[in-house]
Amino acid sequence: MSAGAALMGVDIVEVDRIARAARRGGDVFARRLTTAAERALGPGPAAFSVKESLIKAVGSRPPGFTWHDFEAEARPPSGWSASLLEEAAGELAASTGLRLTGG
Repeated sequence: MSAGAALMGVDIVEVDRIARAARRGGDVFARRLTTAAERALGPGPAAFSVKESLIKAVGSRPPGFTWHDFEAEARPPSGWSASLLEEAAGELAASTGLRLTGG
């Protein structure tokens, strides 16, 4: 990868499906996939999706990777990343007919 390259991954998640899995798995599911800081923000479907996107951006899970090796934060993107996300959302909608939403 060249210096200054940006990686992008997309994870389209049916929030209800992840929420059902979280309810079935309870605390064990939450502790396995999210950090304490992520759990403090509320249910984990968004954190799960953010982490899946990173895995897709880098190509795979590295050996020894755990879900706690990085953390999703609840803050809006800024600068170039906000523009990149808006452009990607528009391209996804145009090519698939799917609109990105909170769900």
